[in-house]
Amino acid sequence: PAWVGWWALRGVSPRPHFVTTVHGFNSPGRYSSILLRGERVIVVSQTLRDYVLSHYRWLEPGRVRVIPRGIDQDAFPYGHRPDDAWHKAFFAEFPALAGAPLLTMPARGTRLKGHHDAIELLADLKRRGIEARLLLLGVVEPGREAYVAELQELIRLRGVTSQVVLSPPRDDIRDIYALSALVLGYAHGGVGELLAELYPAGRVPLGDRERLVERAAELLRVAPPISPLQSYRLSDMQQSTLALYDEVTQPQG
Repeated sequence: PAWVGWWALRGVSPRPHFVTTVHGFNSPGRYSSILLRGERVIVVSQTLRDYVLSHYRWLEPGRVRVIPRGIDQDAFPYGHRPDDAWHKAFFAEFPALAGAPLLTMPARGTRLKGHHDAIELLADLKRRGIEARLLLLGVVEPGREAYVAELQELIRLRGVTSQVVLSPPRDDIRDIYALSALVLGYAHGGVGELLAELYPAGRVPLGDRERLVERAAELLRVAPPISPLQSYRLSDMQQSTLALYDEVTQPQG
């Protein structure tokens, strides 16, 4: 075709550049390795960079770049507070969540996310005389019925049925975050990196339930303030990604 000749005359290859992004800890293997075949491979955390380099020894470290995901500050403005109408509608929908500090765990319905530990945390706090409520946000999805039933049974066994709500994903996550006293997540992987840099008071080692309840009790009593973001913003991610694209598309000398 004519366009091939047009590129060739200028000494430019018509083949498009290939950049990939790895978002999670995919099982190592031939299928997953396609994500590592790009001229540059974007990973979303240093932990993920270490993971792919340890499992794919043929991958040149220089091709792997850490570009964390960024928060849209227009969608999640600092200091946001939901209005009275939202409050009224939310607690009308979930009356079980009223009357005590709200713990929110936003995660899809998979065992890796730690829903069982969140339920155990609520029960541990209750045994200490600390009232709280728990929202497992996003756990109810088609195909997850058996997992949800397992969580419901644990909730029943721990005696916290009236204090827990399991919900599908929702569009009002900004308001739920603002309402929550604590948003749950272990200091593990990329989340651990964010906590270490942005909110070290919230760090709890993976699976350390004793430390989890201690830290939760401390933060429910007095929580250090969260500073406005100076990094990990959507604009930071966009600028880093565009800079990488510029790097890849520069003519090779």
